[in-house]
Amino acid sequence: MDIGLFSGAAGRVLTPAEVVADTEDAKSRGITSYWIPQMPHGTDPIVALAIAGQAVDTIEFGTAVLNVYSRHPLATAQQAATLSTSLGAGRLSLGLVLSHKP
Repeated sequence: MDIGLFSGAAGRVLTPAEVVADTEDAKSRGITSYWIPQMPHGTDPIVALAIAGQAVDTIEFGTAVLNVYSRHPLATAQQAATLSTSLGAGRLSLGLVLSHKP
């Protein structure tokens, strides 16, 4: 059975170093995927996952979720494509949400 970890819940803002530490810990516990949200005042999930992906080479990563109102679609697609290439095929799930305008 595959088990994933969602981190950053309840408004917790993660630093890139915390994301790396969380993913390293998740890997050591046999967790197969790691997901982080976009928080209004926090670290960019795509950048944080890119950093973590260089430290941990076996876990799948996902955004849960990115708000489309705060990101340009072409820039988001370009970032996601770059991250996917960096991580390797099949290691990125890009979660998007419509949400609402702030």
